[in-house]
Formats: sequence, structure tokens, C-alpha cells
Amino acid sequence: MRRQEKSNKKNRSYNRSISKFKLPLLLFVLTVFSISCHKNDSSEVLRIEMREGFENDQVEILLDDQLVYSGSVFTDAESGLGEVLLLDLPTGRYEITISVNGFVVSEKFKHKNGLWIVIRYDNEQHGGQSEATIELGFRTE
Repeated sequence: MRRQEKSNKKNRSYNRSISKFKLPLLLFVLTVFSISCHKNDSSEVLRIEMREGFENDQVEILLDDQLVYSGSVFTDAESGLGEVLLLDLPTGRYEITISVNGFVVSEKFKHKNGLWIVIRYDNEQHGGQSEATIELGFRTE
């Protein structure tokens, strides 16, 4: 009987010592995960330019699955610009999704001070078939 009591005491003490390490480890993992996915408190302007190749094309732009632009874009022949968006956003990691006439491109990026995204669109006809490409350029000022 005493042997069983000693065994139970050892198991309880072993479980307590494991529990002491589980909570700090869990907190550490959650902290690291939240920092890596976190958008910072500081805000910076994100500039998105729609440039060459747009001819009254229907464009939608999403950042992290939230619609930030929807409209028809036409590139001015003189300036080479279609539309310019200035978005004041917290710095951090984002995913941008661009749809032009239903053709979709997505890319992940890190928003930091002075980031500037340039979007170019090319819709060529090859043998009666349309081939569309969307080019994304990331620059800093």
C-alpha cells in the first residue's frame, strides 16, 4: 500500500513539474506567433500606382482580403498613369490581390516606410486569343 502511495506522489509531483514548463512554453510560442503576424502600431503611407496598359479595364485591389479599390482604370497617354492610391496603413506584412477583368494575381509583401507598388497591365491578342499579364513592382522612395 505504501509503495502505491509513493508511486502516486511521484506521479503527482512529476505532473506538476511538467505543468510548470508547459505554461511558459505555451506563452512563449504564442508570443512569437503573435509578433510574426502582427501589424505594427506605426502607420505609413502605401502608394499604389496603376500605370501602363489600362484601357477602361475593371480593376479590384484587395489587401488581406479587404477591398481597397474597385473601378474602371484608363492609362493617360501623356503621363503614363491610370490611378494612384494613397493608403495610410500600419506597417507590417500584407497580401495584395489584384484583379483586372477577372485575371487575378496575388503577392505577399512587407509594408514599411516609403513603399510604393506599381501595377502594369498588358492584354495582348495572339491568334484571336487574349493573353493578360499583371506586373507588380515594389519600390521604396
